[in-house]
Amino acid sequence: MDLPFVFGTFDEGLFTFAFSRRNEPGRLQLSKLMTESIRAFVRTGRPQNRGLGAHWGRWPHSMVFDATDRSADARPGSADGRSRG
Repeated sequence: MDLPFVFGTFDEGLFTFAFSRRNEPGRLQLSKLMTESIRAFVRTGRPQNRGLGAHWGRWPHSMVFDATDRSADARPGSADGRSRG
Protein backbone atom coordinates (compact mmCIF):
# COMPACT_ATOMS: atom_id res chain seq x y z
CA MET A 1 0.00 0.00 0.00
CA ASP A 2 2.98 2.35 0.49
CA LEU A 3 4.15 2.31 -3.11
CA PRO A 4 1.47 4.61 -4.60
CA PHE A 5 2.42 7.21 -1.96
CA VAL A 6 6.13 6.89 -2.71
CA PHE A 7 5.76 7.08 -6.50
CA GLY A 8 2.55 9.16 -6.77
CA THR A 9 0.86 6.46 -8.85
CA PHE A 10 -2.66 6.82 -7.47
CA ASP A 11 -4.31 6.04 -10.81
CA GLU A 12 -2.54 2.70 -11.37
CA GLY A 13 -2.40 -0.67 -9.70
CA LEU A 14 -4.32 -2.72 -7.23
CA PHE A 15 -5.24 0.03 -4.74
CA THR A 16 -6.90 2.52 -7.10
CA PHE A 17 -10.27 1.75 -5.49
CA ALA A 18 -9.05 3.49 -2.31
CA PHE A 19 -8.24 6.82 -3.96
CA SER A 20 -10.89 9.43 -4.73
CA ARG A 21 -11.25 13.19 -5.15
CA ARG A 22 -12.52 13.31 -1.58
CA ASN A 23 -9.27 11.96 -0.08
CA GLU A 24 -6.94 13.69 -2.55
CA PRO A 25 -5.76 16.48 -0.18
CA GLY A 26 -4.76 14.07 2.58
CA ARG A 27 -3.14 11.48 0.35
CA LEU A 28 -1.12 14.08 -1.56
CA GLN A 29 0.15 15.49 1.75
CA LEU A 30 1.00 11.98 2.92
CA SER A 31 2.82 11.29 -0.32
CA LYS A 32 4.85 14.49 0.11
CA LEU A 33 5.81 13.57 3.69
CA MET A 34 6.96 10.14 2.57
CA THR A 35 8.91 11.27 -0.49
CA GLU A 36 10.63 14.09 1.43
CA SER A 37 11.74 11.57 4.06
CA ILE A 38 13.10 9.24 1.40
CA ARG A 39 14.84 12.15 -0.34
CA ALA A 40 16.43 13.26 2.94
CA PHE A 41 17.57 9.71 3.67
CA VAL A 42 19.18 9.36 0.25
CA ARG A 43 20.99 12.70 0.63
CA THR A 44 22.05 12.53 4.27
CA GLY A 45 21.52 9.00 5.57
CA ARG A 46 18.80 10.36 7.89
CA PRO A 47 15.09 10.55 7.00
CA GLN A 48 14.52 13.62 9.21
CA ASN A 49 13.10 16.67 7.40
CA ARG A 50 11.20 19.82 8.36
CA GLY A 51 7.91 18.56 6.97
CA LEU A 52 7.64 15.77 9.53
CA GLY A 53 6.95 18.10 12.45
CA ALA A 54 8.43 15.48 14.80
CA HIS A 55 11.83 13.98 15.48
CA TRP A 56 12.52 10.64 13.85
CA GLY A 57 14.85 8.81 16.23
CA ARG A 58 17.64 6.53 15.14
CA TRP A 59 16.90 2.94 14.26
CA PRO A 60 15.16 0.94 15.65
CA HIS A 61 12.70 3.78 16.27
CA SER A 62 10.00 4.29 13.71
CA MET A 63 7.76 7.01 12.35
CA VAL A 64 4.04 6.46 11.83
CA PHE A 65 2.66 8.20 8.73
CA ASP A 66 -1.12 8.68 8.68
CA ALA A 67 -3.74 10.68 6.81
CA THR A 68 -7.36 11.66 6.87
CA ASP A 69 -9.22 12.79 3.77
CA ARG A 70 -7.97 16.34 4.32
CA SER A 71 -4.56 16.19 5.99
CA ALA A 72 -1.57 14.03 6.85
CA ASP A 73 0.86 13.81 9.72
CA ALA A 74 3.80 11.85 11.02
CA ARG A 75 4.40 10.90 14.64
CA PRO A 76 7.11 8.92 16.35
CA GLY A 77 6.52 5.21 16.74
CA SER A 78 8.18 2.94 19.26
CA ALA A 79 11.44 1.07 18.96
CA ASP A 80 9.49 -2.05 17.99
CA GLY A 81 7.72 -0.25 15.13
CA ARG A 82 4.32 0.16 16.76
CA SER A 83 2.51 3.45 17.20
CA ARG A 84 2.80 5.14 20.58
CA GLY A 85 -0.50 6.90 20.47
